[in-house]
Amino acid sequence: VSGEVITRERAKELAAREGMVVVDSVTKTVDILVAADPLTQSGKASKARKYGIRIVGERAFWQALAVEVQ
Repeated sequence: VSGEVITRERAKELAAREGMVVVDSVTKTVDILVAADPLTQSGKASKARKYGIRIVGERAFWQALAVEVQ
């Protein structure tokens, strides 16, 4: 994984490998939302904020999992 570009499918694989359950929509049961820009005003981010869900930037997320990306 060192330095590879992470596609959405690859991201799902890596997160699942770390024991995470990846979902496509934001609901009250979601723990975190990973976004390219944590300050985004997208529909998913707006919903996450409404529910009090933490939004994490992609780079910070991968660093927390010790995955080196470009």
